[in-house]
Amino acid sequence: MMKLLFISPRFSGGIGGHAAMLANKLTEYGYEVKKMEVPHVPIKNLKNPSFALFSTIKGIISKEKFDIVHAFN
Repeated sequence: MMKLLFISPRFSGGIGGHAAMLANKLTEYGYEVKKMEVPHVPIKNLKNPSFALFSTIKGIISKEKFDIVHAFN
């Protein structure tokens, strides 16, 4: 069984809702899906936001092994 981590905004609609529905459907097919909701944090004057976010995600996945990590935005 594959273990997935979904990281998505903390909203009931839009991309957060899509991530929740997809996670629920994948669970029905036997995948183990952990959902992590994050608040919206505006980033200004950061040349490489993906690098800053990578260190946060790295801290999360170092505690638990996942086959796939998908960050929705």
